[in-house]
Amino acid sequence: IQIQNKHNEINVLNQNIQLKDKQIIDKDKLIQQMERDFNDKQKKLQYQYEQSIKLLEDKNLQLTQDFQILSKKPIDQGKEEKDEQKQSKNQDGSSSIMSSGTTHTPNFDSFRSSSKLLNTFTGHTSNVYSIDYSTFDDGQFICSGSTDNTVRVWDVDNNKQIQSFNKHSSCVYCVKFSQYHYHDNKHRHVICSSSLDKTIRFWDFKHNKQLQVFNEHSDRVCGIEFSSFNGGRYLCSGSGDKTMRLWDVETSKSLHVFNGHESDVCNNNNDNNNKMNNIGVIGGNGYTICSGSWDTTIRIWDIETTKQLILFKRHTDDVRSVKYGSNELLNTILSGSDDRSVRLWDIRSGKQIQ
Repeated sequence: IQIQNKHNEINVLNQNIQLKDKQIIDKDKLIQQMERDFNDKQKKLQYQYEQSIKLLEDKNLQLTQDFQILSKKPIDQGKEEKDEQKQSKNQDGSSSIMSSGTTHTPNFDSFRSSSKLLNTFTGHTSNVYSIDYSTFDDGQFICSGSTDNTVRVWDVDNNKQIQSFNKHSSCVYCVKFSQYHYHDNKHRHVICSSSLDKTIRFWDFKHNKQLQVFNEHSDRVCGIEFSSFNGGRYLCSGSGDKTMRLWDVETSKSLHVFNGHESDVCNNNNDNNNKMNNIGVIGGNGYTICSGSWDTTIRIWDIETTKQLILFKRHTDDVRSVKYGSNELLNTILSGSDDRSVRLWDIRSGKQIQ
């Protein structure tokens, strides 16, 4: 009986061994199949990557050629633009786009060949998310916003920090100089900033004080932009609460709320093609705002009615930046996205150009 029992145990062990061997063989086959699949996917991804690089190189070449064509202006036209900009600067001390009827298209080849580091400003203790440049009373200034929760102002001519504002309770996403405060006959030197703390704040850096606080957004305020009309009296803001708001800087009131995006509105821009001053209304016919969002879309809105006019949705990842075109690129919008593409859109046709 004992011998029989031992024999049975041996049979059971042999069966278990055979089962384990089969499992090992099956796992080896599975591993081999996974390796083949991995290699196939790797080859496919490599091919797609190479094709994407080739496509981007072709598009970059085409954009470069188009830009070179657009940059070739008549000499007289360029001289008129420079004279007009010079006259604007002499009249009010500011050479910003806000106060000038025309803008100059830069020659990037010339910039690359002659560019050099002029100044380095140090003082922030964490990442710098945003900067802006302007001139006031013949002085040159840069403002900066950082994840150290501060807004700082730098004197370009003297290469030093002249102010630091620390009333934001979280990181500062965007900073802009306000031309409206300077040109409203008070000549105030003012910066506007938006923050993760859900607020928009205005700072008088000449007198070192906070002027205004807008706090009606329910989530972080990612981007801000002053209007190109009415001397910059109106401010547009994009927020993590999925909305844009239009504010009257003079009265500190929220005038309009733009709803439609399905995720954070991280950037917005006003139509710079309409620059009439003191027209008595918020915008008027033809005034629009464009917005870019983490929902991968770009939307164009009518300022008066708050209605969405156009929806662009060819991007495949978060849209980080949007900008209206100028000069030869009127009626276009440029956008940049986490999908690694820059796209050019035609507002009139509602289609992607490049």
